[in-house]
Amino acid sequence: YLADVTSAQAERICARLVPLAAGWTTGQLAARLLREVQAIDPGYTRRSYEQAVRGRGVHGYLDHTGTAVLTGTGLPADEAAAAAARLEALADQLRSAGYPATLNQTRADLFLRLLDGTLDGLSGPQILATMLALGPLAPADPGPTAATATSPAQHNSGRPEPDHQSPQHRTPQPAEQPASAAPPEPAAPPEPTGESAGGQPPCLGSPRASGTTTAPARFGIEVRVRLSTLLGLDEHPAELPMWGPIPAATARDLVATQHHAEWRIAIVDAQGYLIHGDLTRRRPRQPDTTRADQARHDRPGGIVEIALPESMLTQLPALAAEYPDWARVLSGISSSWTHRERARAALDAHPHRRFARAALRRHVQMRDRHCVGVGCRRRAAATELDHTRDHAHGGRTVTTNSGPCCGRDHMMKHQGGWRLTQPQAGHFMWTSPMGQSYHTRGEPLIPDLPSPLPREPDPGPYGLPMMFEGPILHRPGPPAPPTRPPPSPLPDDPPF
Repeated sequence: YLADVTSAQAERICARLVPLAAGWTTGQLAARLLREVQAIDPGYTRRSYEQAVRGRGVHGYLDHTGTAVLTGTGLPADEAAAAAARLEALADQLRSAGYPATLNQTRADLFLRLLDGTLDGLSGPQILATMLALGPLAPADPGPTAATATSPAQHNSGRPEPDHQSPQHRTPQPAEQPASAAPPEPAAPPEPTGESAGGQPPCLGSPRASGTTTAPARFGIEVRVRLSTLLGLDEHPAELPMWGPIPAATARDLVATQHHAEWRIAIVDAQGYLIHGDLTRRRPRQPDTTRADQARHDRPGGIVEIALPESMLTQLPALAAEYPDWARVLSGISSSWTHRERARAALDAHPHRRFARAALRRHVQMRDRHCVGVGCRRRAAATELDHTRDHAHGGRTVTTNSGPCCGRDHMMKHQGGWRLTQPQAGHFMWTSPMGQSYHTRGEPLIPDLPSPLPREPDPGPYGLPMMFEGPILHRPGPPAPPTRPPPSPLPDDPPF
């Protein structure tokens, strides 16, 4: 990540990160490095991003096993994240319906059949029915692990059942059908009705009417961005959870297409941690000339999280006058802050409930950012809410006893001999079977970033400034297999 920055920029980034890097995993360090690189030179980042997108392509080659690798390069980050989210959600539904393959195998089968034309023109329910009828591209592994790999109940490497608080994320399992049974009859695709609790559209791939023609609805995704960036006051990178930072201009375009998403407001303290979080139904005003395009291209589902520091609240009236299109949103933020004490009391108002209400789940997702497991970066909205002290053992359903936990780390807690406590709200202490302790806490909602340090024009061989600001990008050929593959997640954990 530092190969293409100037010496002065690299020196500043290293001075900021090296003292802290010993406490991070390589994945956490890489995510922070990319964010720092984008923040320190926003103009160059935007131009490099646009140039890479112009050089986008798809490449395929055979690896040493004789199997194929099909990869896209230079893809717009928001479009790639939307495609991956749709593939993941389709695979989850397909396995819940009884598809006899692991999660990653199911994704691969869908990936190929969506591209090779097998599923062209089908709605979400029709895709599921067709995939069940066709079956996997290759049989599951033989032996005792096959039953585990093919069981829909063992989603994400055996997600343990007790103490998860998000039943809406679990699809009821259908009764088993005999092998000779006919595939289910495709159902008529329902119309999208808005976002679901997890920020996903209720029906995947279903057509959406637009006049006399129908077009598939593009998938909404989760994006986190500062209010100041949306207003154009700065060019700080936004974030696609589990993917990484994206340029500010890309984030503004993405937010403009997600008016049907769940919009969250996050007000943070001086260190960047959550003080107050809420939903808002208010959206920025769209110009009349773009309303038709907005209706055609708006994405159902997704999450837009808008963060601002507490110190910015006093500036909202002046900003509303300066940016009238955003006046309703800014007014809604002020109103939410005025009623924050009532909202905060409501979070812990039902401590004896088995399952948390939506407001508590949302608050914990915004506070903790990702799974509370040691080194885990799975986004909180893709995990299930867990009682730190089990509800069956007297644990209460409150902010100080709740945290997002992925299937792998939840299994480590219940079956792997690890112990978990929450000394303060949002601070988690893991103790390993060997007695070692690890403290985890969500990252700041507004991270500390370096001030911009734009690069100087590179002088040419005759002392004249060069007309380009980086290496000439050639069209890439088929990439060679990596000599040392990057760290990979567990077999059934999502790779994206």
